[in-house]
Amino acid sequence: MSLQIHALRALLCKIQTTFGTTEAALINTDVIEVEEGFSLKVEPRVKEIALASGGWSQNQSVLGPRDCSISCSMPFRTGAAEGNAGKIADLLKIACMVAAASDTDEDSTDDRFVYTLSAKSSEWKDATFWGYSGNQSTTSSLITKVKNVMGSIKISLDFDSSVAMLSFDGKGALVADPALGTMPTITPSAVVTQALRAATVSFFSDADYKLISLDIDIGPEVTTTLSPGIADGSELGQTQPTKVKAKWSAKVYHDSAAIPHTPLLAGTLGGFSVAFGTAPNKFTISSTKAQITGVDDSGDQNGVTVYDLSGILVDNNVAVQIDTAVAA
Repeated sequence: MSLQIHALRALLCKIQTTFGTTEAALINTDVIEVEEGFSLKVEPRVKEIALASGGWSQNQSVLGPRDCSISCSMPFRTGAAEGNAGKIADLLKIACMVAAASDTDEDSTDDRFVYTLSAKSSEWKDATFWGYSGNQSTTSSLITKVKNVMGSIKISLDFDSSVAMLSFDGKGALVADPALGTMPTITPSAVVTQALRAATVSFFSDADYKLISLDIDIGPEVTTTLSPGIADGSELGQTQPTKVKAKWSAKVYHDSAAIPHTPLLAGTLGGFSVAFGTAPNKFTISSTKAQITGVDDSGDQNGVTVYDLSGILVDNNVAVQIDTAVAA
């Protein structure tokens, strides 16, 4: 008997070379270091059958296509090497975000990656995930393999704790029945998580807005498509995005010099930008088309009145910039 230890679980992720085609082999360097509470669930579609037989009948349920869901969150950090955006870039890619790469220090290596949403299916990426249940002994960890994973992302910037997090909620198809295997030996990354302390912040071009938190829900919504008779038995094919409606919310101190009702009632657009960290481990989260659609001043932060603001990002205008240049 080999009991599983929650803190010893591991999650591997690899971008699929061909869209809709599972990666057959994941190794220790494919690990994605997410928070311990990640979720990987096998959720087959179930049709419950109850036939009239003159009694309280409940016949056996019929199992259909083998869906899976994945939820995880990770802090913002790169690979801390020139051109290495880190595993956080993989989660951006499988949420329909595509990078425009450039070389800022003219050494022939791209070091800046600006991720924005793409509506071009030829640019979309999906991934294979392997989840290990949490026992490092030989053939003692249950491995769950999921293909064609895409999903939605949410960025949470919490200035109270000084931590920036990216959350991912995705869907895919079960590759095969979960089976026992041996967890690979993983060397944890030594890259430091970048704090929001000393961040460069701009919010609606008004210095009187003092941000407490900013959340950007980028999307997209995704669905797994049917593929009856597929060889792996999942009955599922590609995962496809179906809708994108990027939204944001923020908590700011209620300052008499900052009146969010003005842009709310005028329907005008503003922008925000938060830059933190130092290259090769630097991030900038921004939008130039943020619209305020809700203002609530009923809350407080440690006794100080705050505005809870909410809104949309017109044209799904949002960018995640990752700078990895290494100083000469």
